Amino acid sequence: MHRFICLKGIFDVSDNPPKQQPLQGVRVLDMSRVLAAPLAAQMLGDMGAEVIKVEQPGQGDMVRHMGGTRLSKPDGTPSSESGLFLSVNRNKQSITVDLSMPEGQALIRQLCEHCDVLIENYIPGTLQKFGLDYEAVREVNPRLVYCSVSGFGQTGPRSQQPGFDGLFQALCGLMSVNGLPDDVPGGGPIKVGPNIVDGVTGLYATIAVLAALRQRDITGRGQHADIALFDSTMHWLGPTVESYLVSGTVPQRTGNHPLSSGPSTVLRCRDGDVYFITYNQASFEKLCGALDLQSLIADPRFTDAQTRWQHRDTLAALLEARVADRPVADVVRMMEQLGCPAGRINDIAQALAEPQAVHRQIVQDMPHPLRPDLQTVANPLRLSDATMSYERPPLLGEHTDEVLSRVLGLSAEAIERLRSAKAI
Repeated sequence: MHRFICLKGIFDVSDNPPKQQPLQGVRVLDMSRVLAAPLAAQMLGDMGAEVIKVEQPGQGDMVRHMGGTRLSKPDGTPSSESGLFLSVNRNKQSITVDLSMPEGQALIRQLCEHCDVLIENYIPGTLQKFGLDYEAVREVNPRLVYCSVSGFGQTGPRSQQPGFDGLFQALCGLMSVNGLPDDVPGGGPIKVGPNIVDGVTGLYATIAVLAALRQRDITGRGQHADIALFDSTMHWLGPTVESYLVSGTVPQRTGNHPLSSGPSTVLRCRDGDVYFITYNQASFEKLCGALDLQSLIADPRFTDAQTRWQHRDTLAALLEARVADRPVADVVRMMEQLGCPAGRINDIAQALAEPQAVHRQIVQDMPHPLRPDLQTVANPLRLSDATMSYERPPLLGEHTDEVLSRVLGLSAEAIERLRSAKAI
């Protein structure tokens, strides 16, 4: 048993204390839809916060019905639950409330009195019409951390416009540096396939909420967090943007090559593709030796990082010719022995089967009433004294009665009156 002293007193800490959830006791009202903001709420739920998801009666979050993948029931028939919804809504309770009705608006204000965090992603100004904007709800709970996630932010010439992932990949320059150069076959800007802007923005929103909760510990006051997909994409592109700000040169597409130095690219082998990285002169020379290409070391086209990058396509072709008839496993093993990071270009199934993924328990069981063997992707946060939660996503409105009764103390009769009025 150890003892430590802080400003609030002396505490005993056992050598092996039981793991707890970092946000246990925090209650979140999740009024968001689609992907970015729901991901932020899910991150908080993973860390132990109680998350109450507010959905439209009869319809629910639009992402429940989006995408081509539906959760299959045990008998093989498709359900109404989409893979997109399941990916960002675990550890939540679902209640249905009609925000267009005064009774529904009153319910949300009452819930705000009992919550620490509210997350919403309506077009700026929408919730003000319902008396549910930050200025209104902080009157009922000054300690509330209110996080607004929107396409362009709460201010600016485009603040009233909606926006989705691909739009910001285009506007913020991501597509301009992703893909093959214009002068090669297949060249042109390419959208990153997965919803990477939504993912990044969700994480920034999570950080903002945690920072605001920490500040509330000091000041006793909540605040409004304004998180935009536009801003988040620009910040995430920081190293690329900074290279422009420093040099004045607009970054261009380089395909699978890095934006400088190298060689680092994709090599096609006998049974698949390998991505590898050489990060200095020594690793390049070791690679040349292993592939019996020592003559390249003194070749004026490849003598340093700058010249190698200028002739990157020629160099890649020379390297690929030496591995084209070799299996991926042999090439990866050779690269690793040289100290060059390398790996097979996996599809998703292969990635999940990687021994490292198995060891790190990337796939977690999350039984669902429609699919007892449902699985999910693990939260990447690994904390030595804390644990994450993996409770399955809720069915639409599954917890309406329970939440209104437990949190607001409403009677069964009061809840039934709200349901009869179609407010819930």
